Amino acid sequence: MGAPTSATMTHGPLCSSWHLTVPWWEYLVCCVVAALVVRGVLCLDKAAAIGTGGHLSEDEMKTPDVQRDLEQRGVWVFCKRYWTAFSGFLGHPNIADYWLPAIIGFSEASAYPVLMVLDRCTVIGAWLLIKTAGNWRGWVRSRATYNRYLVGNILVIAISYLWLTHFVEVAVAAAGH
Repeated sequence: MGAPTSATMTHGPLCSSWHLTVPWWEYLVCCVVAALVVRGVLCLDKAAAIGTGGHLSEDEMKTPDVQRDLEQRGVWVFCKRYWTAFSGFLGHPNIADYWLPAIIGFSEASAYPVLMVLDRCTVIGAWLLIKTAGNWRGWVRSRATYNRYLVGNILVIAISYLWLTHFVEVAVAAAGH
């Protein structure tokens, strides 16, 4: 007998009965893979931004060490910048994100398919509104960061809809209940 696949929720204003078509741990592994794919794609752009000094203030850009670093080119240099971005714990404080966006992305990839199958997309929209408004000042300072944020949200929504919704089904109520 395999691991239970049921994650049935009770009826309520936001939830209907639903279940997973795969074991819960397999669903969560798929959500981790989704979060890693999104992080990997976004770090390609972040590595390019590191190469232009997009994370630095005007004063920091003027130092000789920074100028020397920004002049470096090549595949190996890009790979090093990519690893700095992907690792989440290295480099300038504006680069190190400590994997918090990936944790949020994992949570979204876990919840969005359920909300989509239950036709509760307004909850997703409300979450995106709160998330965007919460960092509005950051978007004003860096358009590239905002665009990376938008691409990340598009990727999580697309992966949730095109892949992860296949693992979630609405439970059919038993006759007579």
